[in-house]
Amino acid sequence: MLVLPVKAVMADLHQLQGDLASQRDADTLGMTLVGLLIAGLGLLVIWFVGYGIARPLRQMVGMLDDIAKGDGDLTVRLQVDRKDELGQIAAGFNAFLAKLQTMIGAVVTSVQQVSDSSEHTADLAIRTNQGVQKQLAEIELVATAVHEMTATAQDVARNATHAAEAANHADRAAN
Repeated sequence: MLVLPVKAVMADLHQLQGDLASQRDADTLGMTLVGLLIAGLGLLVIWFVGYGIARPLRQMVGMLDDIAKGDGDLTVRLQVDRKDELGQIAAGFNAFLAKLQTMIGAVVTSVQQVSDSSEHTADLAIRTNQGVQKQLAEIELVATAVHEMTATAQDVARNATHAAEAANHADRAAN
């Protein structure tokens, strides 16, 4: 039989195990670096996508706050430069503002017409009141004149009665 030292027989195996271990370590390091690189790229892509969604939302919220906190300026519109759902939301809100602006314009016109009409009615009421006051003064003058005429007619009737009595006395005296 052949006696070989175990170290000599296992030398190739130990060499192979060493090579495989170093290859495994190198592969693990490489896969870790590639994994970290892919994860970093993935996070970067997610950040860009999130930023691409969040930025227009923040702009939209800012513009809506400006409209809400402003002086009621309905001429301000949201910027519509996107073709996605956010662009559709902005376009819909702009259409809503346009309709609201038209409705408020119609209300303002109606209020102005009502105001003009009420001013005209108030003017008519003032003129009517002045006419009634003038007629009341004239009626008082007519009443005073009628009262004076009644007093004068009574005086004339008394005087006529006195004259008739005097004529009767003169006629009797003459007889």
